[in-house]
Amino acid sequence: MVAELNTTIGLLEPIIGPITQLVDIVQYIVGGIFGLYLILVILRWHESRRLANLMRDVKAELKALNKHFGVKVKKTKTQKEISKLKRFFRKKRS
Repeated sequence: MVAELNTTIGLLEPIIGPITQLVDIVQYIVGGIFGLYLILVILRWHESRRLANLMRDVKAELKALNKHFGVKVKKTKTQKEISKLKRFFRKKRS
């Protein structure tokens, strides 16, 4: 049984060699593209986090300036609807 397996592997060696090289090339190309895509996604995520933090800081600064100068800010219709939804989901249901 072992001898038959060894002779079979020896016969398939010329066929398996080029297929292995082709698979290695495909792995390299796909891996390179996937790796680059992954790096770009991480960079985009980092950029969006920095932008969100900047916008949060700007919002806090505007609130502080409005409070300092006594400017009253009216809520828009969508802000009122959002606050109603938040209150609805915050309520404990029995």
